Amino acid sequence: MEIPLLWLLKKNKVRIISGVILFWLVIGGMIYITEEVISANYFGTKALEPIEKMQYLVRWIMWPFLTPIIIFLALKLGFRRTHITRFVLLHMALGTAVLFLEYLLEISIIKVFAWQLWQQHVPVKDYTIPFLFKYWAYISIYFLIVGIVNVFIYITKYQASETSLIETELKNKQLEYELTLAQLSSLKMQLQPHFLFNTHNAIISLMLQKENDKAIGMLTKLSELLRLTIDQSDTQTIPLQQEIDYMKLYLNIQQIRFQDRLRIEIDIPKELAGFEVPTFILQPLIENAITHGIAPYSDAGLIRISATKTGQTIRICVMDDGQGMTGSLNSTRGIGIKNTRNRLSQLYGEHQSLKIIPNEVKGVSSVIEIHTHA
Repeated sequence: MEIPLLWLLKKNKVRIISGVILFWLVIGGMIYITEEVISANYFGTKALEPIEKMQYLVRWIMWPFLTPIIIFLALKLGFRRTHITRFVLLHMALGTAVLFLEYLLEISIIKVFAWQLWQQHVPVKDYTIPFLFKYWAYISIYFLIVGIVNVFIYITKYQASETSLIETELKNKQLEYELTLAQLSSLKMQLQPHFLFNTHNAIISLMLQKENDKAIGMLTKLSELLRLTIDQSDTQTIPLQQEIDYMKLYLNIQQIRFQDRLRIEIDIPKELAGFEVPTFILQPLIENAITHGIAPYSDAGLIRISATKTGQTIRICVMDDGQGMTGSLNSTRGIGIKNTRNRLSQLYGEHQSLKIIPNEVKGVSSVIEIHTHA
């Protein structure tokens, strides 16, 4: 919502009306008392005539109704939207029009009251000359109101920009924190003692079988995975294809561990290869699929990673055909899934979801949905 429109909100109406009434009580009272004092003490004239007092009363009544018009003009034609010279000339014309409207209403009301109360017929010129003499005083009040509105607008915009800046900084800090947690979680899950132990045994087994090329390949992939995990510590998002390439290193190591028991399928359309996703967002999902869908069973298992787009929704799925999971499938399972949900929420707000759902036949699918606006 544009800052000036905040004036129109229901919660500000009472404040604005109260401020306008108080403003005119103070301004009107000061003008009335000043003229009375100057008239009596410096010019030796008597106090204001009844008709003149009636004029002041009518002005006090009309100006609180004219002030919202001036506020509206100040909001629509603020200093921020035009050059200073054009701003002054434009508001001089508008202010004069407002004062002329006030003048017409004033003489219409006073003429009626003058005749009804005092049986006096006051010529229009008797109103016009005082009006012309006081024109600059009232046009100054017009510009005072316009100035107050513009000052309010700038103060409000400044406060809003400061608040937005602080919120942005806090959000960035939160994203960095969540990414750090995700990196630590990724390292923790990838470097669990049993994982390193099994990888170490697999390498030794390959060397004993004189399959040194495979052993070297396994060590190389492990080193690359560790390097990539550290190198991406400052990166929030990467293209989906790059994320898949990182996960291939992790899956290749797991394939050496499980050998023929683990099959991998990847289906990423070319049009989605460049879609930005949070770094290492798939690793906890793949780890869950291996831990709960493949590792506990002796049968061969499949892990399939796929991505599709329906309308403005990107759907990324990690599926296994294991025996499924017990308990609440959508409950948070460990720090990996919890951090994944938190990072998605921080990056995409309400335009995302992570669901863990059972497959129709067997196994479980972890599904990330991101709703884009493009």
